[in-house]
Amino acid sequence: PGDVTHKDVERRQPGETFGDTIARLLAKATIEGLQLLSLPGDDVYFYCRSSANPSTLYRINRDTLHCTCPASGLCKHLAMAATITEQIDRLSALYRHRPAA
Repeated sequence: PGDVTHKDVERRQPGETFGDTIARLLAKATIEGLQLLSLPGDDVYFYCRSSANPSTLYRINRDTLHCTCPASGLCKHLAMAATITEQIDRLSALYRHRPAA
């Protein structure tokens, strides 16, 4: 979006707030074309393809806000799922944000 490039959103910046982190992860998800999918009748999970390996599918639990991707902690998949389900405050509590040094 706009002048944001993939390099700009790759890593946390010094002093980054939780809101900054969510915005950065959502920008990264947008740049990479991330799409959350759901199956009819499945109210618990979202699914999305790995941007690095499209044959890999990750599962995001909407209730526990847990993602099966290899990222440690908060990831772009969780940021998008929490945004869509309006659970950003809950995500913040679960992934106690620590400002980057």
